[in-house]
Amino acid sequence: AVVRVPLVVYDPTNSISTDRVNDMVQLNDLYPTMLSIAGVEPPETNSFNLLEETRETAYVYYEAAESFCSRLEKSGVDRDRFLPLKQYAVWRSPEDKLVWYPDEERYDGPKPDDTELRSSLQSHFCRLDPGDSTNEEGQVDAALEQNLRELGYL
Repeated sequence: AVVRVPLVVYDPTNSISTDRVNDMVQLNDLYPTMLSIAGVEPPETNSFNLLEETRETAYVYYEAAESFCSRLEKSGVDRDRFLPLKQYAVWRSPEDKLVWYPDEERYDGPKPDDTELRSSLQSHFCRLDPGDSTNEEGQVDAALEQNLRELGYL
């Protein structure tokens, strides 16, 4: 459900192709791409400017909130039916993908033993920067909280 999601973009500048494109992208690739369309130099990130680069491999991260799982359990869903709460995946095609469950140190998918996919996923994982979302007292950082309020999440 988190891969192969269609995206429709309206480009008033006509800078991007109007055709159906089946290239692999990640949501975070939209950031440098849209900045480029707007004439702004994007900062250095792990994302691709889709006007200049193509992606051969996509990475997906998913972590279910414990509160979500608790609600499911209260509604009668057996916890043994849940997938692991945290998972990372590397994707090149439906047949060429790998899922990693780090809390169980287990791999799954069509190619769970593929050393190249494992290496690619581990390399990507090591480049991720989770950021610091709490202050010294363990509370959510005030700037982050304000940002989430402005975005409508709180």
